[in-house]
Amino acid sequence: MYDGVASFFQDQFAILDEAGNIITPGGRGQLPIHRAILNEHVSLGTVKLMIDWNPESVLIADRCGNIPLHLACQHCCMDIIKCLVNSDAGTVQIKDATGDLPIQIACRLGKCDVVKWILDMANGSGVSMENKDGKLPIQLLLYEASCDRDSLEYVQALHALLCAHPEAVAHLLA
Repeated sequence: MYDGVASFFQDQFAILDEAGNIITPGGRGQLPIHRAILNEHVSLGTVKLMIDWNPESVLIADRCGNIPLHLACQHCCMDIIKCLVNSDAGTVQIKDATGDLPIQIACRLGKCDVVKWILDMANGSGVSMENKDGKLPIQLLLYEASCDRDSLEYVQALHALLCAHPEAVAHLLA
């Protein structure tokens, strides 16, 4: 048990030690919070501490056009996604360099729990917005996501997207 606890703290201290100056971008124009989110061992507490040290960091894009929420939608657990959005709800409306909103990233990757949470949190905001390729979030979930299409979570995410933007049906049939 103590080995697991020690390992956890070593991982978190290593992430914070690597953070160095919390407001100075490193390689690829990433702030420490970007790099921490890409680390599979980052804890929610470490992310909260980084936001506390530099609240504006949740709005800063790296050289690839990703704010921390974009990266979290690709790599992180729901708790970190919720933490980032709760620190600034406007982040759900920020597009990455490819023109995708966080909900579109989650749809493309088949992260149905993230899709449903963003829809609930943002009252369906962004669900009717197309990305640079002219695709709606529902199209990304239907045609690009690799997930269990027979799962209840997938069907619930599709249902939530359709309820938030019923006009998408006409778009799908066109």
